Amino acid sequence: MKLPVYIRQSWQIILKDKRYSLIYITGVALSMAFVMAFLMYVLMMTSGIYPENHRHRMLILSNVKFENAEGDPQLGSMVSMRLAKLIKEADIPGVENISYTIAPFRSGSIGLTSPDGNILNAPVMYVDEGFWDVFQFEFHSGRVPGEWNPAHVEAVVSETFARRCFGSDEAVGQKVMYGGMPLSICGVVRDVPITAMLTDAEVWLPHQLYISRYYSAEDQPWLGSGFLNILVGSRRDFDAVRDGVREVAARYNGAYGKAEGLYISSDIEPLSYIRASSAGVSVGVVFSAVVVLVLLLMIVPAVNLSGMVASSMEERVEEFGVRKAYGAPSGTIVRQVFWENCMLTLIGGLFGVVCARGLLGLLSKVLEQSKAGYDTVEMQADLVFPADVFLRPELYVTVFVCVLLLNLLSSWVPMRKVLKYSVTDSLNEKK
Repeated sequence: MKLPVYIRQSWQIILKDKRYSLIYITGVALSMAFVMAFLMYVLMMTSGIYPENHRHRMLILSNVKFENAEGDPQLGSMVSMRLAKLIKEADIPGVENISYTIAPFRSGSIGLTSPDGNILNAPVMYVDEGFWDVFQFEFHSGRVPGEWNPAHVEAVVSETFARRCFGSDEAVGQKVMYGGMPLSICGVVRDVPITAMLTDAEVWLPHQLYISRYYSAEDQPWLGSGFLNILVGSRRDFDAVRDGVREVAARYNGAYGKAEGLYISSDIEPLSYIRASSAGVSVGVVFSAVVVLVLLLMIVPAVNLSGMVASSMEERVEEFGVRKAYGAPSGTIVRQVFWENCMLTLIGGLFGVVCARGLLGLLSKVLEQSKAGYDTVEMQADLVFPADVFLRPELYVTVFVCVLLLNLLSSWVPMRKVLKYSVTDSLNEKK
């Protein structure tokens, strides 16, 4: 029997029992909606999204451990300006660009005074000049900040902040006040989603401003407040770059260790983006956890659908007996039932894709309230879940595999049970 015949017969059977088909499709749609929403969230948190397009080629150094001359642990700190400068100047092979940014939880949000006197709260990041080379921002207008000048501090703002503050996206050349200091807007960029954790902000300022206003490490230069984001040419260079960082740490210890009594631990290691965002857990463990969670999301609906399919198969035992009596092999019946369930599952999967967008929209409403600066402003959904994530081919391939797997899980056991009936038992089942 050819595929078009299977599909035509399957469609006729679907229309024949509309209630069963509706319940089946609804169950699959809800299951696939949760699976797809979860996979989209995983993609947004682990793969490249704007403006962190090259996460797969990034190493992040966020913590440095110090020990004494005997090797006993003394303290831990974020990356200091002194260490960051040494790593930048080391010209480590394989490194394309390096950015030093003040840790987001230290930056927080600031109050800026607009030209009309309104005070606007906005999430801020303090960054260096390398930040704009490591991350791929889309400038609506303007440019990146120029060389640091304390008498003329430049800032880059998001489109949303520009509209909030100035009433339009055209904000280049405008000024806002920050604690009595004028900030000149030099660039306006596309809004950054909050799932881009290394770049999420509305205002980006030079890190020198943070150091001059809030933090001075003159007395304790080994302490720091920042992260080092290292963009590597290829993942194959990760080990070489890590070795280069350790060599810099050894030179640091030779230059400052004895005088200060603090030595950088030899196990210093920049982490890949996935490991850095998952508290150092290996990529293999993260992948295994994702697979397990997806399977768990599918097991419950698979069991429920299996019960529905089993009930449907029991009602059709006589039909299968008749077909066997006329010479239909078991394989033909299996393929027919498989395509019936496959069509229902695919239709449910398509509705699940639409429902996933709705689920993420609801989640956006929850997350947007946690973002500083949006308390009284309608936030675009793209700020939480970028639209380009929906265009990832790997997402739809994965969902399609999940649909087929769900179909097999829900139909295989009932089919095997029914096919064990002999022709005589099948024909006498309803009598």
